[in-house]
Formats: sequence, structure tokens, C-alpha cells
Amino acid sequence: IALPAQHPSVAFVAFPGQRLPGSGGSSSSSWQRPLATLPSTAAGSQWRPAPEVEASSPPLAALFAVGLGLGAGLRRRAAGGSLRRRRCVAEASTGTALAEDVVKKLQESLEAALEAEASGKDEDEVVRAEQQARDMMLFTRNGFKTFGNAAQAEKRSYSTDELRDEKLNPADVLTTEDTVVGIRNTFLTFVGLVGVSVVIGFPGLRGAALTVGFALFVGVVVDLLVSQGALQFLVLDVLARVQNPEYQKRMVQAEAARFLVGYLIGVLPKGYSLSAADALEKFQAVNIRSGCVFCSAALQKEIKTMSLSSKSLDLYMCVKLAGVVQEYLLYGRAQTGSANIQQVEELLGALNFEQRKKYDQTNWVIINTANLLRRYATVRTQLAEAMDRDATVGECIALVERLAPGCEGAASPSMAVAENTSAGAV
Repeated sequence: IALPAQHPSVAFVAFPGQRLPGSGGSSSSSWQRPLATLPSTAAGSQWRPAPEVEASSPPLAALFAVGLGLGAGLRRRAAGGSLRRRRCVAEASTGTALAEDVVKKLQESLEAALEAEASGKDEDEVVRAEQQARDMMLFTRNGFKTFGNAAQAEKRSYSTDELRDEKLNPADVLTTEDTVVGIRNTFLTFVGLVGVSVVIGFPGLRGAALTVGFALFVGVVVDLLVSQGALQFLVLDVLARVQNPEYQKRMVQAEAARFLVGYLIGVLPKGYSLSAADALEKFQAVNIRSGCVFCSAALQKEIKTMSLSSKSLDLYMCVKLAGVVQEYLLYGRAQTGSANIQQVEELLGALNFEQRKKYDQTNWVIINTANLLRRYATVRTQLAEAMDRDATVGECIALVERLAPGCEGAASPSMAVAENTSAGAV
């Protein structure tokens, strides 16, 4: 196919032994009409201009249209390629600036929702503040495409063999060697032994021992009544970090997993802290413990009224158990998260689930959460680093939105997945 420079909208076909028009032996005026019939291929035959294309010849008209399209397209591509590239770069820059502005507004709405909870405002006010933040996420033009849109495992009963194929053992996942709990138990045992020894071995010190014991008991009760056990948790958390140098690292990985899984399935994080002291400093409130804080006021209302939907239960359990699942995947056994496991067990008990139903529900949560964490492992790693640097929630969300699309389609091949079609407020 030849496209004469003088007439780029006209195409010609030359076969071996033939000459193109203009290559000698013909004038330019003799090839200004488009090709309609193929020239003869007989040896020694010369090129002849074809008659005009007739409307009654659809195949030949289509061939002529293809020639026109090729010629025009090649010329436009050569002339406009650099301009198009410059326009794409400009549009990308504009999108980035817009995204930063949206993230800033999102951060402000999340801080407002967090402040509503920390200040002890009415439950309905907290729900409204959280819903405003969620509305920003769900507004399509804001560009938060990953939120609540991750593919999840099919909701069904999973056999032991299927769990084994995924290298998951539910009993091991839900068995934690919680450092904080261990220190608390050790301390109580120590105090008990010392008290008994003093009372039995030193009769003269019985009065002092009883006084100290009573003072400790009163202190614990007051802490529970006034600050919901925040002082005890602070002391135990500090001791845990001293006793176990790996505790901080595990805490970061577990909370990054909870943040990520929550965001992927539609539970919006509004704050986080990585230690008890950090929580008190950030939130200035004793009713918010260390770890991730989610927009969950609506879910708490469902739990209080025992009107929990199946979807809300799925979301609640996935977020609660994501930390221990992540520790299991990284270390083989969790050393944090015993409180989350206890809360899940208490809720399932309150819902009067039969043993088989508890088993199926828990197995699905474990396999679904593990699949998400494996698929988005790169995102979780960088998210943990960002959280360890004390990045804002808005910055963490922007990081997830930037990296998560590259992990799409990397689900475990042995698992069927279903699109998450609900991102309800929990």
C-alpha cells in the first residue's frame, strides 16, 4: 500500500512486476482516482487507473474507507503525538492536585468524627459526623475507587482441607500469646505470692500487707470506674514494650492490617495510635484505646439493640481479626489482639450462634482476611511504614489508593472470590 505525499487520501496497491504511479511512465493526473479493482498480476502487465468507486460495491467501498483511515490516522499520529502526550501529563498533574485537596478535606472530616467520639458527644451526633466522612469517600468524583471495592472470598462453608490448602489453622490463628495479658497475669501472681508469704511468714507485717493489698484493690476499682482501665492499660503497655522488644513491631503490623482490611471492605478508619501513651496524647480521651479507630458508631447501635445484619457481622469480624491473622501469617502466632478475639467470641455468644454456625462464620472470616492480606501484602508493608512515621489517616488512605490497584487480580488461585457490593456504614 502506497500513500502518495501529494494526495494522502488516495491509496494504491502494487504487486511484483508492477510500477507505482509516479515512478515513471505515467503522469500525476493519471493516478488521482482511488483504487476500486485490483490490477492484473499477469507478467509484464502495467498499472491502470481504476474507475470511480460505485455506491453499489460495498466491499470495495469498505476497502477504500480503510485506506482513507490508515492515511489520515498515520498523519494525525505523527503530527499530534507530542501534543497528546503533553496534554496527558497536564491532566495527570491536575488530577494529583485535586486529589490532594480532596484528601485534605477528608482528613478534616475524619478528625471531626474522631473529636465527636473523643468528647463523648451523643451517639447520633457521632453517627452523623462519621456519615459525612463516608459520603466524601462514596462520592465517585472524589476518586476513592478502592474503598469498599475489594473482591472477597465466596461466603460459604470451608472444609478443613481447604483451610489447610491455604496454610491456615483456625485454632492457631485464634490462640494468642498476648504479651500484655501475660504481664498482667504474671504481676497478679507475683502480688498474690508475696502477699501470702508475708502473711504466713511475717505475722508482724500482716497489717501492712493487708493495707497495701486494699490500696491496690481500691486503685484498680477507681481506675475502672473513672478512666475505664486506661491507667492499668498504660502501665501494662509500657511494661510489655520493655519485656518484649518485638512487641512494637508486631503492633504496627497488626494495626496496619486492620486499617487496610477495613478500608478494602468498606469500614472507614478515622484515627489510629500505636501505644497507650500515644492514644492518650492523640485523642485526649480515656474512652479510645490504642490501635485503629473506625467509623463504627452505627455498628455499635446495631450491637446494642442486637439487630446486627449478616453483612455488618462480616465486616465487624474481619476488622477485629485482621491483626491476629496478619501476625499469624508473619510469625506463626499472635502476641497481640486477645481483646479483639474475646469481643468476637462474646458477640457470637450473644447472637446465640450454634457451634457449627460459629465454626463456618469464623473460618470464612479467617480465609477471607488472609486472602486480602496476602493479595495486598505490598500495600500493607508500606502502610505499616507510613503509620510508624505517624502519617495522617488521609495520607495513609492516599497511599492505599495509589498502590492497591496494582494488586488487583492477585487473589489466591484456589479460592473463588466475589465482588463486595456493599460498603455500608459500620
